[in-house]
This record gives sequence, structure tokens and C-alpha cells, in this order.
Amino acid sequence: MRITETQLEIGMDLKDFHLFSKPDKDGNRTAKDVFDSKIVEYLIEHMDLMIYNNVLYIYVGGVYVKDKDGRKIKSQIQALMYDEFKTAIRINRVYALLMCTNSLVVTEEETNAYPVHWINFKNGMLDVISGELKEYSPSYRSINQIPHDYIVPDQEKELTFCKFLESRMSEDDRKMLYEFFALCLNIDVSFQKMMYIVGGGSAGKSLTLEFIHHIVGRDNISHISPQDLGRRFQSTFLMQKLLNSVSDISRKPINDTALIKQLSGEDAISAEYKGGDVFSFYNTAKMLFTANTIPEATDEQSNGYYRRLLIARMKDGEYIPDLKKKLKKESPEFIYFLTKQLKNAYTRGEIFESEGSKGEVSILRNSSDSVQEFVDEMIVECPGMKPKKKDVFEFYEKYCAAEKLDSVGRNTFYQSMQSKGFLIGKSDGIEVFRNISISTEKIYLG
Repeated sequence: MRITETQLEIGMDLKDFHLFSKPDKDGNRTAKDVFDSKIVEYLIEHMDLMIYNNVLYIYVGGVYVKDKDGRKIKSQIQALMYDEFKTAIRINRVYALLMCTNSLVVTEEETNAYPVHWINFKNGMLDVISGELKEYSPSYRSINQIPHDYIVPDQEKELTFCKFLESRMSEDDRKMLYEFFALCLNIDVSFQKMMYIVGGGSAGKSLTLEFIHHIVGRDNISHISPQDLGRRFQSTFLMQKLLNSVSDISRKPINDTALIKQLSGEDAISAEYKGGDVFSFYNTAKMLFTANTIPEATDEQSNGYYRRLLIARMKDGEYIPDLKKKLKKESPEFIYFLTKQLKNAYTRGEIFESEGSKGEVSILRNSSDSVQEFVDEMIVECPGMKPKKKDVFEFYEKYCAAEKLDSVGRNTFYQSMQSKGFLIGKSDGIEVFRNISISTEKIYLG
């Protein structure tokens, strides 16, 4: 039987965890020290423990909880000692021996060993697709748990949060938002999406973010801005999180989108502790930011960043009295509502994307990428045509000058065109673009 902290401290015969002297003439033996290995053996036998990335985790109520500084396990070690031996040196000595136990070490791949569409709630593991609530198991090695029970309501009703958004957001944007919010409840990042919620200062963005934080649980959330994600040491804060969110991010340009693309995909992420080792992990945190204006991505020349974006626009809306109180009271019903939205996404095979979001992304991409705007406005697919590379670049420069856009250099232009799928070859020894033509509608290009 697995034991609790209270059971460790009460009613225990501690003699097995100590070393004793030889019997004296009366047959009495005196405790001389603690028996380190016996304490470690007892803890391993009676508690579910694992060591991941040199940190101890203790299984409590369906989830492995990080014991980064060892305080929790050291209190258990201390409870197995006679009072006169409860010293920091002895406690740390036993703790060090425990941390050397190779059988407790798990790899990245061995954590969260359950289907990614499941959600770990306080009362069980929900299979979102089947709707079945399953019992916990330490063998799942789950690291994240939503701090709420999963409850099926007796009857469904209009939810205050949905009413709150009705006057602030289009129907399609709300549908997209609900599905993305639902995805923040589990470890799945296979949909490869991130979201910006955009609107004025009184639109309700902060309250929306605050409510999703309440649902997901603050222990499951990190707060790294998109501008800072590429900085050294920052990615370590994303480990074992379900959501990374920042409210009202700066308009400062995003100069490095490479890591953002990795984080919203399924690639291994390289990370480094300050003063520690370099290691890799698989991200489970979805990216959610609110902003008055979305920052430009200055280094993005492909579609990799933009195809990941979902943009939901908010505006001022109807006042609802006692809103925060009502939202918290309806949390169980809203959680149930979100699980149904997530099932819809899995059934469809993708997160719903509103037409408004697609338009916003297109505008953002063009404003951040002068090459893309040039392509959208000036390049026409034309099989068999082979305009010279240098001529296309000259037209691009003229277009940027006419539209007052910042142009990029020649080599960067060619690289950007190739990354967008345009073919470069040779014709009569001259480098050309294949199967495209330049529109003549913009007569000022000459």
C-alpha cells in the first residue's frame, strides 16, 4: 500500500531506520546513527517517485509534483529519524543517496506516457474523444494536472463567459477561441497553432486571459513574451507547462521567430539552465498573447510563422455585473463546454480558423514582409515564363519605393523567394525565375 505523509509520521517503529551498538551487559542497544540505505529503500517501496532532469518528482493525487529543492522528500526523511539524529547533514546525506538511485530516473520520452488527447483533471483522466473518465495511474507519469474536477452538468445552460464574448467578438472568432482555449488543457501541440487576442484597452482582453489562467491553473503556465522567447535561458521556463501567455505585449518587433516556430510544432527544444547543462525537451505549452497591436516579425521570410497564427479581435461590449464572481462559479460548466469544443477539433483534425483571422494574418504578413506583399500584388503564375532574376529584383525595389516599404537586399530577396516556393534556374546561361510573370497593372513600375 502506498503511504501518505501523515502515515509516515504517525505510528511508525523507527528502529529499522537506525544503526545500533552491540548489546551491553543488560542486553540494551543504543542507536548510533541513521541507516541511510534503509530509509531510501522504504521511501522507494512506499512512495511513487521519479527523477527527471536531475529533479525529484513525487506522485500526489494523479500527478507527479516537482520537489525542486527537496523540501517535501526531506520532511519524509526526517520523519523516519529519531529526534536526536535529525540534523541537516544526515537528512542531506540520505537525500543525496536517494538522488543517486538510477531506477528512479526517467527520460523525456517516458514522462506523460498517455494519449495526448487525454486531460488530467483532479478526479481522473478524461479521454476527450470517448468522453470516458479514467482512473489515475502512476505509470502515466503525468506532470500536469488541471486544478479542477471534470463534472458533467445535469443540463447545459448559457454560460456567462460566452455571453461576455458575444458582444465583443464575432461568432467565428469565438468558435476559434474556444477550441484554442480547450487545447490549452492538454499536452498536445500537434495542431501547430498560437494565438493573439487583439483589441483596445477596455475590450476585456485581460479578463479573458485571467479566466483561462484560472481554468488551466497557474502552476501550468509560464509568462515569456514572444520577443523574449529566443533569448538564452528563457525556454527553460516553458518546460512542463500547458500554456505560455503574456498580457498586452509590447509593439517591439520580434527579431527571432525560429524558436516560436519550434515551440508551436513538435520539435525537440534546446534549453540551458543558467550555470548548468544544455539539454533538450519537448514543448507542451501553447502560445497565447494579448495586444493592442501585433508586433512585426522582422526575420520571417517564409510562411512558417504566419501559418501558425490565429488572431481573434475583441472590441468593447456589454457590461455584465459581478462578472468575475459568475465566471468562477461557472468554471465546471465552462470546462465541460471546452472539452466538447476540443472533441470537435479532434474530429475535424484541425483547429477552426475564422475568415477574420485569415485576413488579419495576411495583412500582418504583408506589413512585416515586403517580399510577400510584392508577391501578392505583382507576381502572377505563368507556366513557361522565365523572367530574369535581376529584373524581378529591380521590379521589387521599384514597388517598395512606390509603396514606401522597406526593401531587403538582393541575396535576401532571392532567398525569400525560394523559401516561398518560387523556382530558380538558368536559361541560356542566365539565372531566371521559372513559371512566373510580373503584373503590368502597376504602370508606375515602368
